[in-house]
Amino acid sequence: MKVVVCWSHISGYMAACWRAAAAMSGVELYVIGYQPEANAPFGEHILRGVPHRLLSVADQGNVRVVRQLVLDANPDVLLIAGWLDPAYVSAACDPALARCRIVMGMDTPWKGTLRQRLARYGYHRYFRRVSTVLVAGERAFQLAVHMGFDDAKIRRGLYGIDYDSFATAQATRSTSPAGWPKRFAFIGRYCPEKGLDLLVDAYAEYRRRVSDPWELVCCGRGPQASLLSGVPGVSDLGFRQPETLPEVLAEAGALVLPSLYEPWGVVVAEACAAGLPIICSNACGAAVDLVREGYNGYLVGTGDVPSLAEAMVKLHRAPDVALMGRRSQALAQPFSASHWPSRALGLGQPGQPPTERGE
Repeated sequence: MKVVVCWSHISGYMAACWRAAAAMSGVELYVIGYQPEANAPFGEHILRGVPHRLLSVADQGNVRVVRQLVLDANPDVLLIAGWLDPAYVSAACDPALARCRIVMGMDTPWKGTLRQRLARYGYHRYFRRVSTVLVAGERAFQLAVHMGFDDAKIRRGLYGIDYDSFATAQATRSTSPAGWPKRFAFIGRYCPEKGLDLLVDAYAEYRRRVSDPWELVCCGRGPQASLLSGVPGVSDLGFRQPETLPEVLAEAGALVLPSLYEPWGVVVAEACAAGLPIICSNACGAAVDLVREGYNGYLVGTGDVPSLAEAMVKLHRAPDVALMGRRSQALAQPFSASHWPSRALGLGQPGQPPTERGE
């Protein structure tokens, strides 16, 4: 079974999923993707063990170059990230790949915009070629239905995580002689859509309401980095490569993600796997799958600073944050990268041969 993945920017979590597929008996995997973006400069070393080609900026969207790469690989299954890259869409519609199974991945939530309503018509030819729509979660599932796909064609599980690596954080934290870390963690791009300014304001309010406030540690890079400078209790660790994040989360007591727009939010799954309670906004798509109010975390109104500050106070005063963390870990386990090949591409169970071409 030859599988070609046409992706956008690389990430540690998808690299873990691709490694799991590449390690399967009888599977040949090849990834075509973009160079890392400036605010998330992942090193190409994360793709070690995954045959790949990262397109130069000039070749991104280049129909001729991408088409040839895909045709040379002669895939049985072609997984494409969304529908906006013209070269990827063109390759999927090429008559030479008529027998290839096309899987379209999408994480965009249904918002009811005119653009979303018209997409089913503008991309009609491409959508007819799609055998399976692979969505990140329930909100993307709703978009797929509105775009005209029969729900029998829609499969959940676009994203997976390196569960085993992140689970080590729970073991490290639980055996620490210092006890549960009194530290909130934010991991993400420092940009407006992540709600970083709201987090800084809410954290200041939280500090005014408790006598022994937790620290706030931030990992990322972006245009709003200056918001973290000189703020009492706040540390900026900068951008971290994926292999270092379990260590960061082992030293944290909870994850906070106050995004204004977050199609899914893989970091929520990673933090759950690390055994952390979660505070996130209702805008985070992963909240539907991974956060249960008062059970393993708290959901807050999108853009609502008082709601976010109140959630931080609640977590600070929670009688058993370790129990909340253990509950998170159980919720994250199904998203392990080891399950991704069977869940996402129907390649059978790990270690077993895949199905035949076209099945």
